Amino acid sequence: MDNFEKRWKRIQDLLGSEARGDAPITLSSQRTLFGIPSHVEEVTAAIAQEDEARCMALIRDELRQRGIDRRRSLSLEERMKKSRMICKKIAQLPLFSNAQCVMMYQARDAEVDLADLIEVAQTAHKRLAFPVCLDETTMQAVQPSEEGWVRGRFGIKEPVTSASNIIDPAEIDLVICPGTAFDDACKRIGMGAGYYDRFLERCTRAHFLLAAFEAQRVPNIPAASWDTPMDVIVTESTIRKSTSS
Repeated sequence: MDNFEKRWKRIQDLLGSEARGDAPITLSSQRTLFGIPSHVEEVTAAIAQEDEARCMALIRDELRQRGIDRRRSLSLEERMKKSRMICKKIAQLPLFSNAQCVMMYQARDAEVDLADLIEVAQTAHKRLAFPVCLDETTMQAVQPSEEGWVRGRFGIKEPVTSASNIIDPAEIDLVICPGTAFDDACKRIGMGAGYYDRFLERCTRAHFLLAAFEAQRVPNIPAASWDTPMDVIVTESTIRKSTSS
């Protein structure tokens, strides 16, 4: 283990044993708050001076895992109750009721379950699309047919593509995204592969909404150049709107 890894291991130890997301620090030249306890500022600054890009990636990985662990810590009963509350809040938003074409997702790994919202959209005769991962970098929007669903890449439930309609991203009015962590500035961290960020660039008229549990909130996410901020984040207790939307 080199010195860089040793210093990062120290940060991980401190994050796990002491940090609860309430004591941010300033990191080197970017002067950005990341929710790391103040007494490791010197260590993180040393990492930043050696390889700031790598430092940012490691911090994002840490925040991603923190969000995943927090949503997994919710019981199935809690997740389902909170998911129903989130779906109800989204259904009452004008950006949902006014949308003709909505892209959603099938929940996995303790994500917010959108089953109730899917039912609302179907009752309202909205055009529904779901993501299908084509390869290591590309995702497309697919409108399911009566042929049903299959388990696709990463074990995610996807429409049978060969029997479904492909939807042009420019036709989508609202994209409801999953995520691992978020902050009050409507920044989102996904699973790290970048599928949604690349896809959202092509959704030229859509609003972007993150469905997440309040437990997944972190104080501040270090933004990457490829990140696409959310217009709205809906949890079981709060609706956050971007100041730029």
